[in-house]
Amino acid sequence: MLVLEMGMSASGEIRELALLASPNVGVPHQTRPPAHLASLGTVEEGRAAAKSELAESLPRDGLLVLKRRR
Repeated sequence: MLVLEMGMSASGEIRELALLASPNVGVPHQTRPPAHLASLGTVEEGRAAAKSELAESLPRDGLLVLKRRR
């Protein structure tokens, strides 16, 4: 088992990193600071982009773990 943290500041970076790492499980976490997402529009748009890139990069039988917002 290996746990990797992947960061992004532009669209497509999570996709590229996931191609290298080939994850079976993805767990997006809250981005801090929001400045990392400045080139992606709003913070919410940046988070949505990162989550979708991670989800798309997982294998068909992969697992995406999302935290439910309250």
